[in-house]
Amino acid sequence: YIFHYMVVRGITFLTMADDAAGFALPFAFLEDFAKSFLAMYGATVHTAIALAMQNSYGPRLKDLMDSFNENHQAEAMGRLRMQIDGIHNVLIDNIDKILQRGERIDILVDQSERLNQESVQFRRQARRLKNAVWWRSVRVGLMFLLLVATLGTIIGMISCGGVTFPSCRNS
Repeated sequence: YIFHYMVVRGITFLTMADDAAGFALPFAFLEDFAKSFLAMYGATVHTAIALAMQNSYGPRLKDLMDSFNENHQAEAMGRLRMQIDGIHNVLIDNIDKILQRGERIDILVDQSERLNQESVQFRRQARRLKNAVWWRSVRVGLMFLLLVATLGTIIGMISCGGVTFPSCRNS
């Protein structure tokens, strides 16, 4: 057993409870006891002689003890059930959040894989485009050289007097 006490306005209220009752129930009883006792007797408590109020307050105290022994245990169990339900709901919410995060991570992994595939495809296309542009510039260069050579040949044929370059051979 454990003794619990509370001092209110200079009056000590004392109760003894089984240690299985914990601390909340005995102190709730002491608070109700002090409130009803002071409401009934007020300031006359300080001038009363020892045990003067036992006969008038004894039945009320017994009813209060019976009430706490029966109702408060049920209320305490109800409060515990409510707390357990609250904790259960919090756990369910946390698990839901974790699952949603997992789904988001899966989505991010899928997107990163798709981006990786697209980047590989982009590199291939960029390489093909680079090669195509290079070959086009090589062709343009070769065509330019061919044009210059053709123009040089035509100018040479005109200035040398024909296809066989007769005037340029003799000199």
